[in-house]
Amino acid sequence: MGRRGEDDPPLPQDVLVPVVTGLGHTLDGVELTGLREGRFTADLVFDSGTRVAVLPSDALALAVREGLPIAVADTIIEDVGQPVGEIFPAGSSEEPERQVQAFREFLDDVSPEDFGTP
Repeated sequence: MGRRGEDDPPLPQDVLVPVVTGLGHTLDGVELTGLREGRFTADLVFDSGTRVAVLPSDALALAVREGLPIAVADTIIEDVGQPVGEIFPAGSSEEPERQVQAFREFLDDVSPEDFGTP
């Protein structure tokens, strides 16, 4: 979401991309870079390969608003990710509509206890 009204001050995600563009650069995407003590870390990734650490919520808000790619570090996937086979037992070759339906059925029957302790 953007500004709530004409008189509301712009949010960081409203001004960052125009500033970066004005300086002759582009924001290529965001990356969730780590998970430390239950908290994610994130970077903005610029065209020159430059990375700037930001709050994950700010990175994701900016990515969603601007339609930027969101990457997740392999270490995060290794630590907290689930194999596709566990989420979609038939594998990833199923039609996307069937995968979504299977996931919805999974969500209907899942409880927090199914995931163990953090």
